[in-house]
Amino acid sequence: MIRTKNCKRYYQWVTGTVLLFATALLVVPAQLKPAVACTAALLLAPAAANLICTIGIILLLIKPKHTVLLMDIGEFTAQFAITIDSLLAVVPFNPFAFGRADHLYNLSIMLAYRQNNKEATKVIQQLIELVEKEEGENSIALVEPLGLLIGSLRHEGKFDECIACGDRLMKIASDASGRDKVSVAGALADLCNTYAKQGRSNEAIEIGEKALALMSSLTSEELPFGKEQMLAVCMNNLGCVYETAEKCDDAVRLYQRAFDLKKRTMKENDPSMAAGYTNLAQAYLLQEKYDIALEPAEKAREILDLLGIKNTTLYATTMQNLAEALRGQGRLEEAEKAMNEATELKEKLVAKNDPALADLYLDMAKLSRDKQDYSQSETLFTRSRLIAEKALGVDHPKIGRILREYTKLLLISGRAEEVAPWEERIEAIKAKAS
Repeated sequence: MIRTKNCKRYYQWVTGTVLLFATALLVVPAQLKPAVACTAALLLAPAAANLICTIGIILLLIKPKHTVLLMDIGEFTAQFAITIDSLLAVVPFNPFAFGRADHLYNLSIMLAYRQNNKEATKVIQQLIELVEKEEGENSIALVEPLGLLIGSLRHEGKFDECIACGDRLMKIASDASGRDKVSVAGALADLCNTYAKQGRSNEAIEIGEKALALMSSLTSEELPFGKEQMLAVCMNNLGCVYETAEKCDDAVRLYQRAFDLKKRTMKENDPSMAAGYTNLAQAYLLQEKYDIALEPAEKAREILDLLGIKNTTLYATTMQNLAEALRGQGRLEEAEKAMNEATELKEKLVAKNDPALADLYLDMAKLSRDKQDYSQSETLFTRSRLIAEKALGVDHPKIGRILREYTKLLLISGRAEEVAPWEERIEAIKAKAS
């Protein structure tokens, strides 16, 4: 629930109305009871729908096996609550229309979870406008909506808008206290990835470390339950930032810590466990431990298949990691099949200017190289490098990794004379990073 003053008033009105109509049904004549019941149903329908949606969100955490069904129910009930709420809002100052922010918040969560990013962005922007109107432009209640908007815009590849929202979020978050710190820590943990995808590694690491420190400092009063799961999310996101910055030892350390926390506190078939296995596989792949990486990659796919969660970037990344692990073992036909599935999903779900596509094309290039399709490999290496240069900058450490793999292609394809200029650039990038 998003904590605005009007939402709090709304639920106070709902509680009072339930008691009022329950009493009325006991005392009014029988012929009036249908009218009383219908009036109560209309006024309380948004609250009932919102309750069902909120329960659905909670059940997503404890009953992950039914994720797809719960998302369908959650999205429908949130839409229903907003529709009825719009009818009630026709009456000026109607207190039963005060819950709109909460309904929009729940719907935005459902849309974002399903990666319906364009729709999610529209709903979140409506939510932000409403909170600004009710609470003011610097209200702490804006932290969660701004965090959701940043995630949605990032998936659309609108990084400049993400950064602007991030700057605003951090300014508002500086005054956070009490339970508001939970929202701030969660938003910052997600925000660090946005900065990383723009090549602003130092800022991204600073924000991610701040999120982790803030989450670690929360007391049991500020976060009564779920602290270890939230810590795991912060560690995982910070690990992603370190990986993007090519600080692989730090990335591996954080991925492992996050996975250990999830393993201890979550059910085995939780979607978050699938993410944990995916990142653990990624950690081993960074170390070129292909044999060890295969098992967590397969485990992640198994969980997502069980839950029916396939049309997501998580599933695409899982298949990409599986393909890379198989490639490292020389199982090229199996690797190609998994990579094709990853490519189809990622090219559909990820923005064209997202560095995640550079990673995808890099792995595809290595697979083509191992299959001795040198022309295709050359094309893919170039595509990977150009995306990474545009998104991260020409001197970003990730460019060095792409070029190192590219020089291997040049050597095995009999073009050793072309290697020297690329090696000079690799050394220049390394020197600048140090």
